[in-house]
Amino acid sequence: MSFAKGSDSNFRNSGHYLLTVVLTIVGFTAGIFIGAILSRVLISDVETAASWKIFGLQFTPFIIGLATLFACLKYIHKLPIRSSITARKSFSWKRYAFAFFLWLTIQVVFLLTAIASGAPISFSFSAATFVPLLIISLTLLPIQTAFEDIFYRGFLFQALTNAVGRASLAILILAAIFGWMHAGNPEVAILGYSVLFYYILSGLFMGVLTHFDDGLELSMGYHFANNFFGAVIVTNSWQVFQTDALVTDHSKPEMGFELWAVLLIIQPALLYVFYKVYRWKNPKAKILE
Repeated sequence: MSFAKGSDSNFRNSGHYLLTVVLTIVGFTAGIFIGAILSRVLISDVETAASWKIFGLQFTPFIIGLATLFACLKYIHKLPIRSSITARKSFSWKRYAFAFFLWLTIQVVFLLTAIASGAPISFSFSAATFVPLLIISLTLLPIQTAFEDIFYRGFLFQALTNAVGRASLAILILAAIFGWMHAGNPEVAILGYSVLFYYILSGLFMGVLTHFDDGLELSMGYHFANNFFGAVIVTNSWQVFQTDALVTDHSKPEMGFELWAVLLIIQPALLYVFYKVYRWKNPKAKILE
């Protein structure tokens, strides 16, 4: 079975498709309001509150959004949740872990290289703030990335592929949507809309990765590693995650060489590595599907 096509004839039913999208968005939006209410109840002063508390509450919309999506798959489409995650008989944790540790290692190497070259990076550690941050990141960050991956590169990918008839076109459309959905991030206001190319091309990379591997495991592992690195290991004053990470980068905000290297060199190289490791069959044919 091709993951892109899915196993549900209901994906050809526009009513079921639209209802699931609307309910998932409503669930996510409700999570934003619930998170705001919890913030008012649990945090008396945002200015003096521990950053890990604010960080943890940011995940409320993703938790409710993911629960809503799972409910739609089960009760509207009458499908197991796995159907929008992988074409395999069970979730491949080995793939997830391999992609996570591979990308995390590469990012750490980038960081060490920057430190060695004299980049303005400072180190700080406080167990009182770092331990809660680490626990939240290990438990809630996977939910945040899972929601985005399953909704965009799982459910919507399958629905659009059946609607437009071509997986490649669905990947392009969803990459554009994935990029535009990050337009409200604070780094966009600082770096300009050019940074959306990073999100669009990253969405394209993860979409191709999902299509070639017939499942989300590699994409989810990569996505989790990317966000984990930005939350736990390195932070700065302008990114979406403001945390008490191990190091702070004081470099001038810019769409620099590192970001372009990731898009134009590292991500294509990772595709080749995964292709060799998992022995994908007929990748040229798949890209034209």
